[in-house]
Amino acid sequence: MRWVMLLVLFFAGAAFTSFEYLHLPYPQGYFHWPVNYAIRFSGSFGELRPNHFHAGVDIRSSAGRVGDPLYAAAEGFVARIKVEESGYGKSLYIAHPNGYTTVYGHMDRFTEELERFVRQEQYAEQCFEADLYPSPHLFTFRQGQYIGNMGNTGASAGPHVHFEVRESVTDKAFNPLLFGFPVTDKMAPKIYTLKLYQMDGLGVYGTETRNVSVKARDGYFYPEPETLAVNTPFAAFALNAYDMQNSTSNRNGIYKMDMQVDGVRRFQFALDEVPFEDSRYINAHVDYEEQVTKRSYYHRCFRLPGNQLHIYPVEINHGIIPLETGEVKLVEIRVSDMAENESLLRFWVRREGEKDPPLPGPYQYYLYQDRDNLVQTDNCSLFIPQGTIYEDLPLNYRTVAASGSSYLSEVFHIHNYLTPAHQFYVLSLKSDRTLKESDRIKAFIAYINPKGSILNCGGVWRGDVLTTPVRQFGPYAIMVDKTPPSVSPSYFKYDMRGKRAMSFRISDNFSTAPNMDKLYFSATVDGQWILMEYDRKSGRITHQFDGRISSGKHQLRLEVTDVMGNSTVYEKSFLR
Repeated sequence: MRWVMLLVLFFAGAAFTSFEYLHLPYPQGYFHWPVNYAIRFSGSFGELRPNHFHAGVDIRSSAGRVGDPLYAAAEGFVARIKVEESGYGKSLYIAHPNGYTTVYGHMDRFTEELERFVRQEQYAEQCFEADLYPSPHLFTFRQGQYIGNMGNTGASAGPHVHFEVRESVTDKAFNPLLFGFPVTDKMAPKIYTLKLYQMDGLGVYGTETRNVSVKARDGYFYPEPETLAVNTPFAAFALNAYDMQNSTSNRNGIYKMDMQVDGVRRFQFALDEVPFEDSRYINAHVDYEEQVTKRSYYHRCFRLPGNQLHIYPVEINHGIIPLETGEVKLVEIRVSDMAENESLLRFWVRREGEKDPPLPGPYQYYLYQDRDNLVQTDNCSLFIPQGTIYEDLPLNYRTVAASGSSYLSEVFHIHNYLTPAHQFYVLSLKSDRTLKESDRIKAFIAYINPKGSILNCGGVWRGDVLTTPVRQFGPYAIMVDKTPPSVSPSYFKYDMRGKRAMSFRISDNFSTAPNMDKLYFSATVDGQWILMEYDRKSGRITHQFDGRISSGKHQLRLEVTDVMGNSTVYEKSFLR
C-alpha cells in the first residue's frame, strides 16, 4: 500500500505543478499555519520525548479547549486519513504539488465529507482503527480551506494540533520553521543544569557524574563553581536546557547546540530533520538514566559509539575532552533556537590529579555494541544483535525466586532499566516447575517495571522454552493470565431515547508491549455491528447515535477480548 500511494502521489502531482522539493533552500512562504490566530507552541520540532524526537510542532488551542477550526496549509489533496486509539489519534495528511505533505494530528473531527468517508470504511471493515489512502482527486483543498477541528485524540495531553511538514516520497519529517512560517520569538533558550562526567576512557559505565547548578550573569550562563575540577584523564558534559517563546510559559525543545573547547569546535548538533527510523536514537543522544529516573532531559555534549543519528557534523570531534594533569581548558556551549536567539554557557575544566575510577558494579557477562552477543544459562538465553546497545555493556545477571500464583518461573534480572535497548532482542525463558496445559496456553513473558506493574511481552513455546522479542532491560518472568477484561457502563441505561451517545469503560489487568495486539472489542445491536470509538486515555468506548439504530427496543452485545484470549461479554436491552 505504501508503494501504491507513492506512485499515485508522483503522477497526481503533475496535475498541480512539477516537483521542486529537491531544490534547497526550503520553499519560503509557500505554507500557511493551519490556524488563524497567533501561534503559541506547546511542543517544538526535535523536542525530547520518551523513545523519540518530536516530529512536528504542537500548536496550542486559542482558549484551551477542543474545537478550533483547522485550515489547509497549502493547496493539495488528501493522501491519507488515519484513525488510531493512540499515536496521532485522528490525523489528516495533505499532499502538495511542491513535493511535501503536511500532517495534522490529534484532530477532533474532519469535514463532514471526510467524516462520512471514514465512517463508511470503518463500517465496511468493522473496525474503529482505520488507515486510508483515498484516490488523489477524491478530496482536494485550497490553501486556507477548512479541513476539520482541533482535538485531543490519541496520545495527546491537551487540546492542540500536531503539525508536520514531510517530504512526500521519503516520508521524512522536516522542522516546519525551515519553511519560513512567521513566529514571534525574541526569547533565548534557558540553561538549567550542567552534568559533568569524569571518565577513564572506557565508556560511561563506571563513570562518576555530578550535576552542577547554573546561573546567569552579564548576558551568559555559568556553573557554580566556574572551574570544575576532575581527577580523570577525560571529561564530558550534558546540558539540561529548554527554549522559551513569547506569550507562552511552555518549555520547548532547543534547536541547536555548539560546544567549543579552547576555541575549537568539539561537538555540535542541529535539529533540522530526524527520519522516523532513526528517532529511537534519542536514547543515545540524551542521558537515559536522568530521563527514566527523574524525567529530566539532558542533551549529551558527546557521542556514544553506537549513536547513528545524522544530526552531528561528521568532521568534528565526538565531544569527550582529554586532560593532562594540571591542564585547564575553557569550555563554551552555545544553545540557540530557530529565531537565532542564543544563550552561552562558559566555564573552565581543570584536571587536578588522578584516582582510580569507580568500578562499573558487579557483572557476569560483557556485551559488545558492535557485534552480536549470546548469553546462555540453564533456564535463560539472550540473543542481543549488533546495534542493540549504544556502547559496550558489563551486564549483570541474576535470578530471584518469585512468589504469587501468577508466576510460572523465577524472576530473571537482565541487567536493569537504566540501560536503553535500541532494537528488539530475543529472550527465551524456561520454567522451573511442571506446567499444566491450561497454564501453558495462557502463559507469557512478563516485564516487571520499576513500580511493579506488569507488561505482557507475549511468547511462543518451543518445547519447554518460551521465547519472545523484548526491548527493555530489567526483570522478566513467565506469568499466566486467565483473568478476562472488565466492562462497565459509563453512560448507558435502559431508556436511551433522546440521548446522543452511549459509552462504556473497558480495561485489562495487564498492559501489552507496543509490538503486540491490544484489547479487542466489538459491539452489535440486534446482531448488526456498530462503531465504537476508543479513547485510550480514559479507557472509554463510545457509540455516537447517527440514525443507524431505529426507534424501539434493541439488544446490545459488547464483547471485549484481551491478547491472551480471555473474553468478557456484556449484554443488555435498551430503548431508542
